[in-house]
Amino acid sequence: MNFHVCPHCKHKFQGAFAGYCPACGALYESNQGITKEDVRTSLLLNEAENLMAQEEWREAIGKLIEIVKAQPNHTQAYALLDTARIGQRLERLYVRAEHCYFDKKWDQSVELLESIEEIQPGYRDVNQFIDTIGLDRETEKRKKHRRKPSEPVFQIILIILMLVMTCLVISGAATLIFGDLVLPFS
Repeated sequence: MNFHVCPHCKHKFQGAFAGYCPACGALYESNQGITKEDVRTSLLLNEAENLMAQEEWREAIGKLIEIVKAQPNHTQAYALLDTARIGQRLERLYVRAEHCYFDKKWDQSVELLESIEEIQPGYRDVNQFIDTIGLDRETEKRKKHRRKPSEPVFQIILIILMLVMTCLVISGAATLIFGDLVLPFS
């Protein structure tokens, strides 16, 4: 194996890195006929792959489009561009599904999640998300069917209880002041 030494950072490395140092990114002269455009393309491709690994789809797509514009026959860039666009679409569908879920538009959310599952089975936690939506639907149905006391009846009962308590307090105060037991009901 050939070892190369970067003239800038003195890093030793093996293999061909298209005329740039993998440690510091510095360009160096290569006897392999690699142009600066090849080095730039290689760096952009590396950046795009790193961005895709971090699911930074928009930035990755931008880098890949730069490569395709400069080298229209770059098949690897086209393949990665397709992958990045699918990743971006999946992410957008997932975010829309989350918004629908929080707005309690569960049918829409499930439809979006099912379309994600059709595009890429096993994406994130889609199946678990669908199960959660089903549980939330059931919980909401049970809440709706729970009998709630009617508000006016509840208020009347509270008023009666307050009147009884008031009478008892007045009766206790009268007993303390006058010494006799005075009941307001007798």
